[in-house]
Amino acid sequence: MMPIVLFFAFLIFANTTSWAQDKLATREWLTSQTWVIKQHRMTGLGFHNSLPKGTQLYFSKDGTWQSSEVIEDLAEGGTWQIDQKGDIILKFINTSETRSFKVLTINQKSLQLSLKKTWATYTFEWIAKD
Repeated sequence: MMPIVLFFAFLIFANTTSWAQDKLATREWLTSQTWVIKQHRMTGLGFHNSLPKGTQLYFSKDGTWQSSEVIEDLAEGGTWQIDQKGDIILKFINTSETRSFKVLTINQKSLQLSLKKTWATYTFEWIAKD
């Protein structure tokens, strides 16, 4: 019985450690770049207004974010955090609105986020500014 308990304790520890490392890596990559929109797509039903070419997004280590254009027709900035699932939660300044973006890809050169709504999914592809 004891080996089984130890095995499950190890799995929980390993999973938690892996998640914490992933969260730290995501935070480091997010805050080390200014991101420039490469592509903004929508699948599903609804209206789609793409972000203008050249739109820039910056995540600060103090938990704030800033964009050169309005995001989600709400604001050009606010606060951000990474939740337990690894999603990036944006809170928009001067409003109580938040959006949860799933991280599809992140590395030093590329950031791909997905925003799921009732009838559509929006995919944002960003590249690191040179």
